[in-house]
Amino acid sequence: MANLFITIVSTKKMLNGKHKVRIAVSHNLTTRYIPTNIIIDAENEFKNGKVVKRPDKDILNARLKKIYDMYYERCMKIEYANTLTCTQLIKYCIFAESR
Repeated sequence: MANLFITIVSTKKMLNGKHKVRIAVSHNLTTRYIPTNIIIDAENEFKNGKVVKRPDKDILNARLKKIYDMYYERCMKIEYANTLTCTQLIKYCIFAESR
């Protein structure tokens, strides 16, 4: 069973110092990340899976929840998910997005 959560990866800071918010997928003792199109200015604008300290935080959190729910639903629909690696699971979820 895969675990999904919203996070930022502080070691993957963009060249301009900003951070992409990512969906972390933890499966079979491995974690991989799906980048989103949501960018925050600093690490202190993100806490416990939520965007904070921004005037547009409610809009960004709603968008993140929608993205998270989409990937969670896709992962739960896979009947044979336990036989896949984390990378294969992510590729399947992203490929399902383009269908």
